[in-house]
Amino acid sequence: MVMTSGSYSFETVCVDTLRMSVHRDGRLISLEPKAMDVLLYLLAHRDRLVTKDELLDAVWTDTFVTPNVLTRAVAQLRKALGDDAQEARIIGTVSKRGYRFMAPVVEGPPRPAADTAPTPAAPAPHRGRLTWAVLAAAGIVITAVAWWSRGPGPASTSQEIAATRFTTRQGYDSLPAISPDGRSVVYVSDRTGSLELYQTGLTVGATDVVLTNNGGRNTQPEWSPDGRWIAFRSERHGGIWIVAAAGGAPQQIVEFGSDPSWSADSERLVFVSDGLSSATPSRLWTVRRDGTDRKVLNIAAPLVGVIGMPGWSHNGRFIVFSLNNGSAFRAVWVTSADGQVAHKLAEGLTGRDIRWTPDDDAIFWGGVTETGLSRLMRLGINPATGEVFGVPQALMPIDGGRVDGLSLANDGRALFGIARSDANLWQIDLQGDTVGEPARLTNDAVRTAYPRIAPDGRIAYIQFVEGRPTATWIMAPDGTGRTPLLPSGVMQGAQWSRDGRRMFVIHDGAPVWVDVETRRSTPISVTIDAPNGVQLAPDDSGLLHHRPGPGGVVNLWLAPFSGSPRRQITFDAEGASYGAYSPDGKWMAMQLTRGSDTWIGIMPAHSGATVTPLVTAKGQSWVYTWAPDSTRLAFAGERDGVWNVFDVERVTGTVRQLTQWTDREGYVRYPAWSPRGDRLVFERSTTTASLWTARLW
Repeated sequence: MVMTSGSYSFETVCVDTLRMSVHRDGRLISLEPKAMDVLLYLLAHRDRLVTKDELLDAVWTDTFVTPNVLTRAVAQLRKALGDDAQEARIIGTVSKRGYRFMAPVVEGPPRPAADTAPTPAAPAPHRGRLTWAVLAAAGIVITAVAWWSRGPGPASTSQEIAATRFTTRQGYDSLPAISPDGRSVVYVSDRTGSLELYQTGLTVGATDVVLTNNGGRNTQPEWSPDGRWIAFRSERHGGIWIVAAAGGAPQQIVEFGSDPSWSADSERLVFVSDGLSSATPSRLWTVRRDGTDRKVLNIAAPLVGVIGMPGWSHNGRFIVFSLNNGSAFRAVWVTSADGQVAHKLAEGLTGRDIRWTPDDDAIFWGGVTETGLSRLMRLGINPATGEVFGVPQALMPIDGGRVDGLSLANDGRALFGIARSDANLWQIDLQGDTVGEPARLTNDAVRTAYPRIAPDGRIAYIQFVEGRPTATWIMAPDGTGRTPLLPSGVMQGAQWSRDGRRMFVIHDGAPVWVDVETRRSTPISVTIDAPNGVQLAPDDSGLLHHRPGPGGVVNLWLAPFSGSPRRQITFDAEGASYGAYSPDGKWMAMQLTRGSDTWIGIMPAHSGATVTPLVTAKGQSWVYTWAPDSTRLAFAGERDGVWNVFDVERVTGTVRQLTQWTDREGYVRYPAWSPRGDRLVFERSTTTASLWTARLW
């Protein structure tokens, strides 16, 4: 079909090819030249499907561009013509292939131009420049390279994306949710000392409106598609809550769970049961908006790990979610809405939130590349089948931080949090009943964690670069004289042997002994499922680790180095993980899953013994090491949102708080008791976050 000079009418639209003008309802519509060219080409070939490659070659002849320019042009056309991508009447999308002109067309001679002024269309952004004018005034820009491909296979073209700061205060502002009409945003802030929800406009000088103010540590806001409701999680009061977008008293609809996401009709939510660590099982649930009709979503695929961050597609067919199986990075999965079909989409999720595009033809998330670099990621999806289209593509570097919440508007704007952490090793001196003040031991720009102390006081630890565990380091007790245990590779689970001459480490996924003097490594024939939570037996004869059993319940297992089959140690009905042997080899401590809380239990160090709860306070209690005389245990504890270091007596259960932090912006982890009993070394991390915005299509 050849386009001739004349007019083409469909619905209330008239296209005049002689004057190169478009009228809708009698008013002149302004289109960018390339958008006009796309419209004319689709009209000329309205008898068939036009592939994306054909359109790119025809409209952007001899120009090196990305498919993103075509997506943006079609989006502008749909807006100008009054079309809807979800229920297309004029320009239809054929997944993975291209576009087709759908509306009946009447051809005619050129028509007189309407005697009206044009209705301006929103100017499209130049390549590499953000045109969200209200936010450009912030003036802080991150330059990034976005990698895209037209189909399966390696990405081959690039485009600059600009990100602009949206919030500028110190502290924590993150986890945004853009309203369906694109005019407002709800986000989480700690400005009052507790995490609360705030609503603000996307215009210069917009005033914040407080949505919650109950000290509930309210997070994970999600706007219903009809714009009437905001669902969120209350960490303090528990479960899923809903508040009217116009304001009012929040109402609890589920007393447990997190990560709510709305169905397209705003009638149901999908959420996950509480799973706070890689050893805590979780499941997907759905519930009506009023809290009735709660259902477990039974996923047909055998999933091992903790489910999180579900996101319902706009067409209602699929739910994406994360799966943490204890490895370095979480995987991205998708399931049909009934749970009958599920498969993995990608690896490498590190931040919060997986988001669908408006057409459900792609997802975005905060993740990492194969080389461990923190990026905003994109992956094409077939909206009809949920199958992957192409390969994950890295859009934007997040140098020194991670994506912490992501929201997408229908017009391609993105609002996301970038969180940065100061995660270093600290120490406290212990002299009898006297506890010293916490003191910083390291001052690194990357995460420094998992300390272990040798008999002579040397400290081994693991560093994380871009969220990925990299090297195991050894340093003197005062933090000087740092040396890597091995020159290269990914190292996890590092621990000293009983005599301090060797170190156990999982090197590039393989367990080995490393001679500390010579740095020579020797393979170990042992089977474990994940590197998290492993601990050497006191006589160096095997590894204590946890793994899920029937129904996803996690328990402790012992894997001997002799080659004998591993055997189950605990049989707790709710879950036991992160075991820790006492130095004398007589006792074993572990983390017990109890609903949304974690307790500490102890038992004699042999299979089948009875576990006795030792610490049962509400909150989180994460055990790590014992005192050298096997009488006390050190653990990281969360009480009412605040993390501190504690210890507990094995016999009496008496708990002592060793640090006195009161802020809710950080945490402590992994208190390692020195073999001399004179100090504890642990990780302390504090997090700040700001909101940023960019245009992704």
